[in-house]
Amino acid sequence: MANDTKLGMSCFLKEIKFNAVLADRLLTAPDEEIAHLKSLLDNDIANGIIQPLPATVFQAHEIEQAFRHMVGGKHIGKVVIQVREDPKSEFTMPVKVVKQVYFDPNLSFIIPGGLGGFGLELADWMALRGARKLVLSSSRGLTDGYQRYRIALWKTYGCEVLISTSNICTYEGCRNLLKEADNMAPIGGIFNLAVTLQDAIFVNQTKEKFVKSFEAKAVATKYLDELSRVMCPKLEHFVVFSSVSCGRGNAGQTNYGMANSVMERIIEDRRKSGFPGKAIQWGAVGEVGLVANMVEDKIDLDIGGTLQQRISSCLQELDTLLSAPDSIVASMVVAEKRLGSSGSENVIETVMNIMGIRDIKSVSLGATLSEMGMDSLMAVEIQQTLERNFDLCLTPQMLRALTFQKLLEYDEAREFNVTKDDEINFDSKDTLKGIELLLRNLGDESRCNEVMIELQSTPDTLELTTSPTIMIPGLEGTAGQVWYKLAKNINSKVNMLQIHRFAELTSIKEIAEACFEDVKAVLKANRQFYIVAYSYGALIALELVGMLEKAGFDGRLLLIDGAPHFLTKLTHFHVGENITDNHLYDLILSGIIQTVFREDIKELLVLQFSQLPTIEQKMEKFDEYIAKQSVYSSDYSKAMVHALFRRISAITNYDLINFETINSPITLIRAAEASIQNIDEDYSLQKITKGTVTVEKIEGNHSTMLDNPILSNLINNFKPSLMGKEN
Repeated sequence: MANDTKLGMSCFLKEIKFNAVLADRLLTAPDEEIAHLKSLLDNDIANGIIQPLPATVFQAHEIEQAFRHMVGGKHIGKVVIQVREDPKSEFTMPVKVVKQVYFDPNLSFIIPGGLGGFGLELADWMALRGARKLVLSSSRGLTDGYQRYRIALWKTYGCEVLISTSNICTYEGCRNLLKEADNMAPIGGIFNLAVTLQDAIFVNQTKEKFVKSFEAKAVATKYLDELSRVMCPKLEHFVVFSSVSCGRGNAGQTNYGMANSVMERIIEDRRKSGFPGKAIQWGAVGEVGLVANMVEDKIDLDIGGTLQQRISSCLQELDTLLSAPDSIVASMVVAEKRLGSSGSENVIETVMNIMGIRDIKSVSLGATLSEMGMDSLMAVEIQQTLERNFDLCLTPQMLRALTFQKLLEYDEAREFNVTKDDEINFDSKDTLKGIELLLRNLGDESRCNEVMIELQSTPDTLELTTSPTIMIPGLEGTAGQVWYKLAKNINSKVNMLQIHRFAELTSIKEIAEACFEDVKAVLKANRQFYIVAYSYGALIALELVGMLEKAGFDGRLLLIDGAPHFLTKLTHFHVGENITDNHLYDLILSGIIQTVFREDIKELLVLQFSQLPTIEQKMEKFDEYIAKQSVYSSDYSKAMVHALFRRISAITNYDLINFETINSPITLIRAAEASIQNIDEDYSLQKITKGTVTVEKIEGNHSTMLDNPILSNLINNFKPSLMGKEN
């Protein structure tokens, strides 16, 4: 303060005079004083003593550039918009503006579907625009804490919120809904966001699916239209949320598209009759709602020719859409058109587009196209497209037996320029895929029941007194040759955690709890840990770290191409989301045989096992193959099959939302050859830990990266030095 005072007083040493003018006094000053002050100012302006501040002038059509210039904070003086060519003219230049929509706080507003993702955002937007009486209609009512949180927030705005469970699919239900709202205040708006999806390709559509899809949209809108004409004399808005699918179509959604189309015809009739009405065709909406729930965080996924429009963008466009004079308006983000003949589309995407399959995770890779609903017209189009664009000639019999697994292998073969004759093959000795991406080898049977085994390594002298590096293998759960080889280059003691003894356990948490004491015994009194886990082992490692932290341990976790979000996506991609137990056993059995015998007979093996109706019969067939080799016993092989089934099932059912976060830092080693696309760089690990997440990439794929010599260097480099100082 002293320095500031000195600086201020120093100005008077320059013979500068300051006159303070209290402008607020002019409000009560006599007229003669105001006139005297004005004359002084006019005189000084006329003589050039008082000069205007420098100004940067923008034309009327350059308003956006003017604001950007001002926000930059580099201007001097004023930023001015010129709205007249001639200062003396009465006419201003045309300025484009967007009318903002506001809602009368003395009216009530009904939102069927208001407790859904988009509904909550719309209600919040309306509350910020003046709406104070909201009626949210939902057949299920309040179902989660987030809905209650948003309602409590609106009440702090001064809103009155009513949750109605009236069945809008019936005439009486719609009447009750309008009565409930009218009891709060006269009804000023109805926004129908309700939706019920009953997707299926047309040959699998039924009357019941159409009726169910129509109820929340076409039927409810019809009843609300009829009743509102009589019961809502002050209605300002009657808005329905439609979809671009009703105009341009979307495979598997004929009923949904027709229901939206019916709503739009109702809106057109309302406008002709002099009543308010607006239908908004949305493309795919991201972040909230049905699409966001189905595709998780894939914001760039092409859905029906559109990309997902962020909810903030949707709300921003509402002013324009609701103010437009047209009955039907639309907002969407158009996806770049893909042309199969250009080579930018692969075989999988081509067949998916023809069959109307939006997400490959929703189908089983081993199911035939016929089983997935391929009709004769689809078969002809697929056959001609594969021959024309991909030089793949298939007979009708081969086409009926075609699976996405075979198409996936063909795509991989094309990438490596493997020539094709009449059938789809791929040399699995060079690149592992499918179930083999999840399964490296079956380990050492002679030591499989030991929970913790020490592997030969080359520890430094200083590392001999520290806790060992604990390694956790992948899906097989045992120490195979690749781990013995890797351990030799690790400069600390190495202990491998094996989980074969717990093969009967069905959840990842149970396995971690079962081996927790063995892990603590290895760490002893050091209270610090360094855990290196690969693939499926990452899930066990995360559970163990959480338990160790609660027990007072701290340390670091290094994950080799493993994380919950990554493994869930990888497993769903290779085995499908809705795979049956029988088919999963088919894949595991054929995968193990292929791994043991190293023969490229996977298609034949899957076919053989799939023809056997029971798991017992499949295991008997599997036993015939195992009897032909001397590496693994029959009992061990069968136990491994059942264990793999339980572990893969545990991955597919893994809860990605309610896991408990840890505090330890994590290093992720990713494979340069990505197994799946559309996933965060850190495999979403930052959602799992409060510590730092470091990401490294090394050459190889999910399996071959274990042979990369750089891997052992990274394991050594990221180990906390002397168990307390991190590199």
